Amino acid sequence: MNRMNQINLDVLMEISKNIYRTVHPFLGSREGGKAIGIGFGGDLTRFIDQIAEKAVVKYLKEKGLSCILIGEEGGVQKIGENPEGYLIVDAVDGTTNAVRGINFSSASLAAASKDSLEDVEAAAVINLFDGELYVAEKDKGARLDGKRITTSKASELKNSIVSIDVSSTPERLNRVIPVMKTARRVRSLGAASLEIC
Repeated sequence: MNRMNQINLDVLMEISKNIYRTVHPFLGSREGGKAIGIGFGGDLTRFIDQIAEKAVVKYLKEKGLSCILIGEEGGVQKIGENPEGYLIVDAVDGTTNAVRGINFSSASLAAASKDSLEDVEAAAVINLFDGELYVAEKDKGARLDGKRITTSKASELKNSIVSIDVSSTPERLNRVIPVMKTARRVRSLGAASLEIC
């Protein structure tokens, strides 16, 4: 990770674990599912989303870390006086699953030195139900709970399992039908970041 950027893989791991501890008691609860408003991303914000993203901000401030935080609920926020790098967060990916107690929801975080996806240096995804932690660093590969993992060896779509958000508009769905027809299997489990792990 760029030395100028204070948000590194260790920080992402700590924030992930902090989100897990914060939201875990509210999984499958009525309180966790309480509607709060509409988030920056345009989706309904529920209590569990709000407390998860607030936990991120609190952690950054307590540790004296400075960055530009881009969150699904709160949008773009300057944290600290001299932001170094970007922290992109979906503190609860799969909110519907989380509030219904369906064991497939995660928090996803990425640290970038600049404001583009190609500048992402490290990322973390934590399963909010069991705490499994996936991490990756640019040019260093990925790990699950410390153990190295690899991508699928499938090189053709016909041999692949594809994840597609089928709750999209009919127009968007029509665009992905050719992919759905070609892929070996299509899944939509409700938490994209966890699905790609």
